[in-house]
Amino acid sequence: MSPASLKLKDRRKQMRDRCPERARRREVKKQALRAVTMLVSIIALAFATAVVSSAQARVKKIKADIPFDFVVGDKTLAAGQYLVGQITTNSDAGILIRNSEGGQNAIRLTNTVAASATKRKNVLTFRHYGNTYFLAQVWLAGSAEGREVLKSKAERSVERELARNSSRSNLAQNSKAEVVTIIAEIE
Repeated sequence: MSPASLKLKDRRKQMRDRCPERARRREVKKQALRAVTMLVSIIALAFATAVVSSAQARVKKIKADIPFDFVVGDKTLAAGQYLVGQITTNSDAGILIRNSEGGQNAIRLTNTVAASATKRKNVLTFRHYGNTYFLAQVWLAGSAEGREVLKSKAERSVERELARNSSRSNLAQNSKAEVVTIIAEIE
């Protein structure tokens, strides 16, 4: 080192020695900053772990063999094996119905529906009018809350048509939908 740089270092050391209180304050600030940084890191890690665990615990898909063509919203899906689950992990307002072999799928908004008792099995219920089946509800075993699929324009139209026809012929029993239940398994 050159003599000039040694003099500069000596001056800095002398300045620090004159103000030992400043040096202590600086050191305390550094330690506090390290502690806060560590605390924020730990909290962020704990939060991220909790969110991921919660999302994985909530997302359940059920698999069902549906032996008939059925309608979800404005889509008609062919008979086959389907997976039914939430659209997203942070909202159960919508469901995704997807053919296990790929190809066909549908997304539909749902409302919460409550049962009088906890369901023992995973169940899909359909409303059956004539030759047409409409997905109506999705229930998971162990829960008293299910998801009810909002009625589509097509289903409301079928209901109106049947109501008109039944009022003409006084056959009220034909205007109501038959409820069909399919048992499903956890995917």
